[in-house]
Amino acid sequence: SNSKGSAIQIMANNVLINSTFTNNTNLVGSGGAIRIYGSNNVVIDSTFINNTADGGGAISIDTSKNVVIDSIFMNNTAILGGAIYSEGVADNSMANLTGNTAKSGGAIGSSSSVIIEYCTFTDNTAQSENGGAIYIHNKGNVNNCNFTGNTAQTGKGGAIYLYNNGDINNCNFTNNTAY
Repeated sequence: SNSKGSAIQIMANNVLINSTFTNNTNLVGSGGAIRIYGSNNVVIDSTFINNTADGGGAISIDTSKNVVIDSIFMNNTAILGGAIYSEGVADNSMANLTGNTAKSGGAIGSSSSVIIEYCTFTDNTAQSENGGAIYIHNKGNVNNCNFTGNTAQTGKGGAIYLYNNGDINNCNFTNNTAY
């Protein structure tokens, strides 16, 4: 595989619905299953299990105005963003993220503006840095989400690590841990 997503690379104005990605690996780049390198893409009602990459074990988003809706992410692994890594403006809604692992941002890692809402984060792990479930470097909004049993093993923010310019509203936190 190469740096363009091991299963699919999506450019602009695409819709991906009701798809399953299992055991895809990108050893030299981002997006174990999908790399989104364009704007106005939507991923709906899809499942991502056991995918691996440097950035975004399941999905890597390199540009802005992309949306992930009503999808499941389980046991994906990456260096940053175990399930999803975003460098551009992205919205993630109604997703279930369980058992994902990364160095930082166990489930979601973002270096740019991100909106995360109506998601459930369970048993995700940041192995050596911050954000057991979510790591956001800049401009993040997290709304109406549930966080249970997420862990930052040697860092900060068992559930969320928000570095700069963010809001967290109407979320529930249960049994999250930072060591």
